[in-house]
Amino acid sequence: MLPRGADGKKPGKLEVRRNFENAVLAAKGTVLYVDEGGGRISFRLVRDDGEWWGNSGCGGSTGDQCNSIFNRVVRVAALQQSVVVKAGQIAAGMAEEGRVAFYGLYFDTDSAVLKAESAPSLAEMARWLGQNPTARVFIVGHTDMVGNVPHNLQLSRDRAGAVVAALVKTHGIAADRLEAQGVGPFSPVRNNSGEAGRTRNRRVELVLR
Repeated sequence: MLPRGADGKKPGKLEVRRNFENAVLAAKGTVLYVDEGGGRISFRLVRDDGEWWGNSGCGGSTGDQCNSIFNRVVRVAALQQSVVVKAGQIAAGMAEEGRVAFYGLYFDTDSAVLKAESAPSLAEMARWLGQNPTARVFIVGHTDMVGNVPHNLQLSRDRAGAVVAALVKTHGIAADRLEAQGVGPFSPVRNNSGEAGRTRNRRVELVLR
């Protein structure tokens, strides 16, 4: 509940709404809708950490006085593949196509450092390699089309190298069975014009040698 001021009154709905409106405009956001009677605004804000949509203002009122604040904000994010490819699925993919794409190997933007959330996919990859001790593979990094090509080529190689290093160090896979390669944006599986397609293009593949 909002406290009362020195005059014994709570802030007005108009005052609360305008405070939120001014904050959005100061952050270079866009006010999409103003609810004059309810004292709320809907807005869109694009920042370095993503795109945000919100509905904010007075949460409850008595007459023109605002009793509480309402502030609901959501971040727009692309749907991400979160299913871990199991060793049996890897075996089937290798038998049919000689390669398997992994979307459960996670890196921050423009980084080649594997995130902790990658552990389940690495474990399944290592399990298949353990079940097929004579198999030798390429670990191939892929990027989307954002950024310049030389940088993306190097980034894809570095990410593939990080996967190789993790398989060797953490899972004990012999280094001579693995070779890191990177092809940057040159082998897309989807159109790069939208985020959904770019997300599918950012991947690491296990390819039989």
